[in-house]
Amino acid sequence: MSDRLSIKEAATKLGLSRQLVHHWVKTGKLAGERSEGRVSWSVSAEAVQAMLNSPDLAKSHELRARLAGKPKKPKTAYASDMQG
Repeated sequence: MSDRLSIKEAATKLGLSRQLVHHWVKTGKLAGERSEGRVSWSVSAEAVQAMLNSPDLAKSHELRARLAGKPKKPKTAYASDMQG
């Protein structure tokens, strides 16, 4: 039996959100399986290792970097901010 990781552990290793890793498992992009009798998922350590060298992971990190660098919308000024 191969080593298994939780979704959270896999997300940490990949530097991704748990939600994205869960989505990748459910859509088949990342090999995983549902634990019998439970509502939790696990991911094979080999699949995580393979994903570390995947262009999909690089694209995900590139997108996150672009979104993080996006300027924030200006904060709405309130009347209370104008009082001196």
